[in-house]
Amino acid sequence: MTLKRSATKRGTLSGFLLEAGSCAARDARLDRTLFNVGPRDYARFVERLDAPPKPNERLRRMMTTKAPWD
Repeated sequence: MTLKRSATKRGTLSGFLLEAGSCAARDARLDRTLFNVGPRDYARFVERLDAPPKPNERLRRMMTTKAPWD
């Protein structure tokens, strides 16, 4: 029943199921993306992740601007 109600708001049941299946397949593929890199490149990647960002104007502005939800 839920499928039929959802499908009627977006077209046909078969179209709805095809779209839902395509989205699920895309998400599954994206979740399993693997990047193979050598030890040197991996070490450089981890080094950059662990390094604090260099001070810059955009970072300063972001850290000092009040969030809209505050």
